[in-house]
Amino acid sequence: MQTLEATAELVSKETGISRSTARRYLAYLVAIGEAVADLSYGVVGRPERVYRMVSGRKDGN
Repeated sequence: MQTLEATAELVSKETGISRSTARRYLAYLVAIGEAVADLSYGVVGRPERVYRMVSGRKDGN
């Protein structure tokens, strides 16, 4: 099983959209239950949100 993790910065770079747009789409996926967000604390600076897709949904999709 493969775990897909992404940050807004990674999505931004891979798709060519702005980080704020990537963040909005990722937040939407969390709101509809398609993804979960966790905080990743580095050595210094702000923590970064790491998004993971939810697998094994009950509706069969």
